[in-house]
Amino acid sequence: DLNTFYAQVKRVLRKPGGVIAVWAYTKPSVSPAVDEVFDRFFERLLPFFDPCAKWVFEEYRTLPFPFPSPPAAAGDSVVELEIEETRTLEEYLNFFRTWSAVVYTKGLLDDFVQQFEEAWGVPAHLARTVKFPLFLKVGMV
Repeated sequence: DLNTFYAQVKRVLRKPGGVIAVWAYTKPSVSPAVDEVFDRFFERLLPFFDPCAKWVFEEYRTLPFPFPSPPAAAGDSVVELEIEETRTLEEYLNFFRTWSAVVYTKGLLDDFVQQFEEAWGVPAHLARTVKFPLFLKVGMV
């Protein structure tokens, strides 16, 4: 409930200069082969996400956000960053197992495990670099 949340933000950060920052990440990237499997998996998973997840998929650019961006943002309140981690295939897949849409589908990920294994390109117990695009939406209260 954005209205209730934003009312609380205004209440808590009522002093001049208060800043709100919300963040999320989008599609992880490993390699063209792994990313292609992920894209197919994600496409099948999409209908099972909460409708509000669309704001994350759109990198918060369409999120109703009643707070002006800080002067340093030059008018764009979305800041893009990237996080890199090393993960084994199992760690990579376990990350998806935390998603509510994956839990809801009860087994959809299992339909793709073999494809992920083949695309991983190295023994599954060896770690690869996974890049997560991260974005922040920042506003002044």
